[in-house]
Amino acid sequence: MLFAHIQYPIIDFRPFLNDEFRRNIPVFPAPSANTWLRNFGHVRERKTDTCPYYIAENFFCEAHNAVKFETLPLIREKKQEKYRIGRRTYHEEHLIYDKICKFRRFRSDGNLKSCFEIGILSNPEYDSILRAHQELKKIFVNVKSYTKRKKIRVPLFEIGNHICKLYDDSTSIKKTPVKTIYSGSPCLMFIDYDSISDGDNGFISYPEFERLGIRLKHIEKYYYKNYGDVWIIQPWGYHPDKKLLASIRRALLAISLEKETLLSAYNFLLLNAGKGYINETNVLNYIKNTQEKLLKKIRFGIPQSPIVDILFKMDFENNIAFYSDIIELISKVGDKYIANDFNKLFIELEFNEWRKEITKLLDNFDLCSSQLHKPGNYTISDKELRKNLKQLRDICIEGDPRKFWFFFNRRNLKNTIIINIISNLLFSGFEKGFELIIKALRLNF
Repeated sequence: MLFAHIQYPIIDFRPFLNDEFRRNIPVFPAPSANTWLRNFGHVRERKTDTCPYYIAENFFCEAHNAVKFETLPLIREKKQEKYRIGRRTYHEEHLIYDKICKFRRFRSDGNLKSCFEIGILSNPEYDSILRAHQELKKIFVNVKSYTKRKKIRVPLFEIGNHICKLYDDSTSIKKTPVKTIYSGSPCLMFIDYDSISDGDNGFISYPEFERLGIRLKHIEKYYYKNYGDVWIIQPWGYHPDKKLLASIRRALLAISLEKETLLSAYNFLLLNAGKGYINETNVLNYIKNTQEKLLKKIRFGIPQSPIVDILFKMDFENNIAFYSDIIELISKVGDKYIANDFNKLFIELEFNEWRKEITKLLDNFDLCSSQLHKPGNYTISDKELRKNLKQLRDICIEGDPRKFWFFFNRRNLKNTIIINIISNLLFSGFEKGFELIIKALRLNF
């Protein structure tokens, strides 16, 4: 048996506009219990265990009106059971459910971070998380239309944009001069009670969580390129601590939502800086505060660093051009705290992966002879170039990312050039990346 928790981020930047455009009811994160959110449902107070570090967990809006399933609950088969009490024999018939929707709800922290959530209890046909994920992809739902009375039929994993538009229509007083509602990548959380994920390959495991009594895994992006992050929480023993599971699950979802909000904040500032519509100081303060939170090693009672690293690593790999734009934005801001925290979040986490490949390449200069003698305009001899390449190799072997960035920065290379080098090393082959290193060193000594 699996429990699947899907979170669709809704990022609302209307608090950064100079005028007020948002309805005040319901007032999150602690709304009155008798209020309701248009097109979604009534406010409810959570009766089950919540994440104690996150106040927005305590209240939510029912969202039965926003999304309706076509066929759930699904019944797979009927099971006959026979048992005896004394001389009598009793027969009972049990229904074996394939999937049951446990909740549909909307949550908000009253500021920027909101989300729509769906919880599904799943009994997959095969003992495989990847198969269970494929089954969920085939489910269609009807989303309430934000323009017409008709419902919009879409796959379960593609409702994010529709939910954002419905939320915008349900909470707006008037139209904003810029786009203010963003949808982030969905996050899917499996709780694997029966350890069915043990037979699947392609998982990244995190031993830091085993001391908490669980196994935490993450599915590599190869299997789900367009469907956000997929986490597996596997409790130990036959009687798992449900309070612990709920706390860890909520903490992981909160970190994922913060990451999506931070990326959207960068994008919001990139698109609207200098136009006079937004309070840029407030946006920068939010970025700085969020970066500081995400850089903490332990948060929500769990090790946060490995979670943050994998989230940003995957997003970096999928959005190289976007990160180049953010690098330019950060350099224009001129705030050393924002710049330093940005480098820690988005750049240093890649260092350990590609430094090994650079080291391999630099260990044998003969393999690089074709690059060393390529024609071009440069002001450095091959002897001097070899000397500096050896220095770069030694820095990579030592494994200090600060020395690596200093090596390039003291040669007045722009951050965009460095990101271009790294992206080619990671995704276009090491020959191309190394060629860029040679070119950068020749032109900038």
